[in-house]
Amino acid sequence: MGKKSREKKILHRQTTEARKFTWGKFLKVMSRGLLLVLVLTVLLSIGQAYGLKFLKDMWVQLGIVLVAYFALQPWLMREFRPPRQKRK
Repeated sequence: MGKKSREKKILHRQTTEARKFTWGKFLKVMSRGLLLVLVLTVLLSIGQAYGLKFLKDMWVQLGIVLVAYFALQPWLMREFRPPRQKRK
């Protein structure tokens, strides 16, 4: 077996292993998501307490949460991402 085919097999095995569902990975993702929502809730509440009227609108709050979620998606879902390849 050549070196390239061995590396491909190892990469394929690591990729399939990283994407497998486990309860540990699920709990980590859920805890990160809960942490994100809690931090955003505190920040939105502080903003409202300082008198920022636009933060009282539900659609603005939803937009802020969605933007933060999509911006932090790599951090939230890093458990299911395969390991990076070493560059030569």
